Amino acid sequence: MNQLKTAHAATFTGRVAVVTGATSGIGRACAIRLADAGFSVFALGRSQSRGHDLITALSKAHYNQDHKFISCDAFSLSDVRSCASKIAALSKQVDVLVLSQGMGSIQGFTPTVDGNDEKLTLHWWSRAAFIIQLLPQLKGGTSPTVISVLSGGVHRSFEKGMKADVGLVEKGSYSVPKAADAAGYYNDLGLDALARANEEITFIHAAPG
Repeated sequence: MNQLKTAHAATFTGRVAVVTGATSGIGRACAIRLADAGFSVFALGRSQSRGHDLITALSKAHYNQDHKFISCDAFSLSDVRSCASKIAALSKQVDVLVLSQGMGSIQGFTPTVDGNDEKLTLHWWSRAAFIIQLLPQLKGGTSPTVISVLSGGVHRSFEKGMKADVGLVEKGSYSVPKAADAAGYYNDLGLDALARANEEITFIHAAPG
């Protein structure tokens, strides 16, 4: 339990955070930090066992907050919509949305159930879907903030590639570097467009480290 406690300067009791990819790595660390700061956390991920372990640990460390795990396969955009609907049914507000789902691999184009590439789906399409589906709850939050943890400031431009083949689905057009650059570029463009259309919400594209 002591490992879940960190020092913080401010408390945010009564606020709600949604963290994707929360069962491991950066997502798990964000969930712990937000809970420690007073947030009630919706932790999203594919592993039910790791998700329930996280919620049990958070609940023991933070008795006055209501933390929940919701199973979600971000490879499926319909599952993302379903997950967002469950959150909306449980809370009228989302104050912080942290999007950290991702994968690191050298595999080529690998289609999801929707026919999109797995890496692009985790790194952008599913993130965009979460944001759009949860906009009403974000607008009901206090100083709402969306943080997409990926490659802000460290990826290359993908403007020419985007105009030719936005999903990298054409034969011979896919490569791991292209997928990485495309996802980062789409986060830049997409979050900028969402920020312009929703000025009451702060949008951040961050790179680990």
